[in-house]
Amino acid sequence: MAKKHLRILGTGSYLPERRVTNADLEGMVRNFDPEKAGKSFVPWAEDVTGIRERRFAGDETVEDMAREASLRAMKAAGTAPGDIQFIIACSFTPSCAIPNMACTLGGM
Repeated sequence: MAKKHLRILGTGSYLPERRVTNADLEGMVRNFDPEKAGKSFVPWAEDVTGIRERRFAGDETVEDMAREASLRAMKAAGTAPGDIQFIIACSFTPSCAIPNMACTLGGM
């Protein structure tokens, strides 16, 4: 029996355009006490979370973002969608359980 090999030919990534900083969130947080924290919200939030900014997807689904990252990976690899034999996808935040994200992505 001939052995089949799996290769990663390219990788791609995608981030939504909308950036939301800790300063943007400051007005939304109602229970922050700067006296108790010993500093203002923005430096406190970064110290506690290690995060300076987040990306918000808006109307984009996980599958939309995965599709864009996949297209970028195929471009980096010099391949086309028809060259892909199978898709492995994982997300903690899929749009729905059935069909799974890999099936949805393959149909896009």
